[in-house]
Amino acid sequence: YGMTRAQQYVELVFITEAGTSCVPALGNRLKDITVISDSFVQEVQQTIQTALSEGTSTGLITIKSIEVVRFGTTGAYIKTLWRDNTTGQEFEKVI
Repeated sequence: YGMTRAQQYVELVFITEAGTSCVPALGNRLKDITVISDSFVQEVQQTIQTALSEGTSTGLITIKSIEVVRFGTTGAYIKTLWRDNTTGQEFEKVI
């Protein structure tokens, strides 16, 4: 059946660098975070919240949680749990 509008939106936000799309509000600025400092987790969480803000402000999606896990001195992964408000389904996006 394909993806819902919400699923497409979240996928595009995560794979698009902000400022590179013809849709000005689409994309993320994770690439701008270049140093894993003491504030790294908060910076990543805020960046994800900002990137998904169009979807949350319109009620398309709800962010349930954003987990940032550091490993070693140079690595991390981000797990975002979100709900598609059009279907009520919850999804997890890991990058």
